Amino acid sequence: MKVHLKIKVKNSVEKCISLAGSKQVSLAHLLGDNYKQQTISRWKKQGYIPPKHFPKLLELFDHSLTEQELLYDFYQAQKKKQNKQKTK
Repeated sequence: MKVHLKIKVKNSVEKCISLAGSKQVSLAHLLGDNYKQQTISRWKKQGYIPPKHFPKLLELFDHSLTEQELLYDFYQAQKKKQNKQKTK
């Protein structure tokens, strides 16, 4: 019997955290020695994961995460940043 869970998350950062066991430190641990909980916290605060980390995450979460999800959040954050700069 297959169980399909729908996880309600705001963005791909939260989805990765959720897939890793719902803790930032769990995701950092899965990613390896070069990653700390503070890195994951920074991603969560900024609302996206920098593209250089995509390959590792896509390999880790295989079919549970797509590059489109990661790119969407990245581009949305960049657009938001540009709009803030225009209003200054």
